[in-house]
Amino acid sequence: MTAAAGGAVLFFYSTRQVLAPFLLAAVIAYLLTPLVRLFERREIPRPIAILLVYIIFGIVVGIFLYLVIPALISELQAILFILPETAAAVEDFINKWLGRLLIHLPGNAFLQDLAADAVRRGSSLLQEAALRTLNAMLSFFSRAFSLFLAPFLAYYMLRDREHLAEALVNLLPVRKRPSFHRFLADLNKAVSRFLRGQVIVSAFVGVFITIGLVILRVDYAFLIGVFAGVTDVIPYFGPIISGVPAVLLGLLKGPVKALWVLLLFLLAHQLEGALLQPRIIGSNVGLHPLTVVFAVLAGGRLMGVWGMLLAVPAAAALKVTGNYIMDSLTAAAPEEGETGTADEISLR
Repeated sequence: MTAAAGGAVLFFYSTRQVLAPFLLAAVIAYLLTPLVRLFERREIPRPIAILLVYIIFGIVVGIFLYLVIPALISELQAILFILPETAAAVEDFINKWLGRLLIHLPGNAFLQDLAADAVRRGSSLLQEAALRTLNAMLSFFSRAFSLFLAPFLAYYMLRDREHLAEALVNLLPVRKRPSFHRFLADLNKAVSRFLRGQVIVSAFVGVFITIGLVILRVDYAFLIGVFAGVTDVIPYFGPIISGVPAVLLGLLKGPVKALWVLLLFLLAHQLEGALLQPRIIGSNVGLHPLTVVFAVLAGGRLMGVWGMLLAVPAAAALKVTGNYIMDSLTAAAPEEGETGTADEISLR
């Protein structure tokens, strides 16, 4: 069992470059399964139910892209054009306030030179980080566009979910099948709850921050709001990745504006952590914070932006898998007569 698990890990690592459409297909399948089941309860055949859901999903996505993509591209182009000027303005602002702060300290000439050098280095790092962030965003959207295969893969996952589950179960000896049924049920529960809940939570964060930035009259509110919603999927790092450029843009209009932007992000993520996540996703996915941080960093190293976005559900799935392997190695064989159903372990 351990050798098989190790072989599976090695196989997925070797083929990680081609996994993106399959991972996205799995996400689509998880998100659309409740709607498909809703149509099926009305005695609509599954293939037709899937097509109806695809039509609804396609209309919603089409409207979103029609309204969002042109605005995103326009704001991205504007940011790239003014980026050097913006970085210089931030540097001048920091230098001015540091000068006022350090002028009253002993040895202020040395401290001012030291601070100015630190600001120059920080400004350079900021420009580089901003460019990398923009490149990552462009890469994400371009790769998302290239993954047109995912909806077709998701169709077969939705249509044949019980058959796929049974095919996996039938690969095992009969005495191992009941425990494997339970494993697949636990796996689907962990992943589906996170994915569906996170979509709702991220949408709230994106809309909340966009509206807040518009009220505060911060430039590029739409782009930052969308970016905040997408990066909200990344635990711990997401709010920082989206919050830093927003605060810097607010800083160009004064420290008070920057403070309001910072408070807006803090409020959004306090509402998310205190109210939305516990009710929609659950208090946690059973992962220690250190495990989550490691998963995000490892996912980014292996698969870039996609790896960071999918790190938490992948880590939750690995935890369930690890528990199953340990139970299989240590527990006695399941009693005869234990059963599971394919419907329990299909995409819920």
